[in-house]
Amino acid sequence: MSFLLNYELFKGFSLTAGFALNQKTGFRKVAGFQYVFANKKWLFIAVPTVDLSDNHNLETFNLLEFKPKLTEKVEFYTRFQSLYILNPEDNSHQRSYVNLRFGLAIKNYQFGIGADSNWYGPHKVNTDNVGLFARIQLN
Repeated sequence: MSFLLNYELFKGFSLTAGFALNQKTGFRKVAGFQYVFANKKWLFIAVPTVDLSDNHNLETFNLLEFKPKLTEKVEFYTRFQSLYILNPEDNSHQRSYVNLRFGLAIKNYQFGIGADSNWYGPHKVNTDNVGLFARIQLN
């Protein structure tokens, strides 16, 4: 879980700082940048950060959504989301994932098929999941 505050430098580009919390490394202060591009059809978010704790992990979060209209009420919904965490002290992989979603969107509801791939640790132990997804976007 991450909690980041942003200070916008110019449209779409911000400095960011806050903290991340997980069961393995606990509470960590982080700082970085955030880039956001959004319109009715596209959403792109990139958030590279550096861990301000002892190991100074480098983390990159990316999200891309493409939502073209199929009809007046229905959109095609696609989403690519990824995370990569690198420990620069020993150039080792810490964690990464890729989440894919393909489906339909009606108002604030999205549903379809999804796939998740997760890699853990320096040996990149892998787990994969494929299944159905349902999502409600809160505005």
